[in-house]
Amino acid sequence: MDHINGRRVWQERIADFRKSGLSLRSWCKQTGFSRQRLRYWLIKYPVSGCAASSANLQWVPVNIDQILSTPVEPLVLTVRIGGAEIEIPSGFDPELLQSVLSTLGARPC
Repeated sequence: MDHINGRRVWQERIADFRKSGLSLRSWCKQTGFSRQRLRYWLIKYPVSGCAASSANLQWVPVNIDQILSTPVEPLVLTVRIGGAEIEIPSGFDPELLQSVLSTLGARPC
């Protein structure tokens, strides 16, 4: 039995095993195959029915420039003190914030 036919035969056997609902031990006992051999092929072809094949796979183009150039909304923290509201973006100047908070009468950070 050549490599391709052997693979097809084991793909069919795996499909039969999965359809049977039997345990690995019971199926092997009924069919006369060793448990080690069935385990080997189950690991080699883990997809049910062995439908996955490299012939069915395709590359999908991905535009990295588009992903990297997508604008990201900046993070903003809103602080409310009394009637005042301050929006603090990421990358803020801590000294400026402390000065503004002091001016508004809040305790310094």
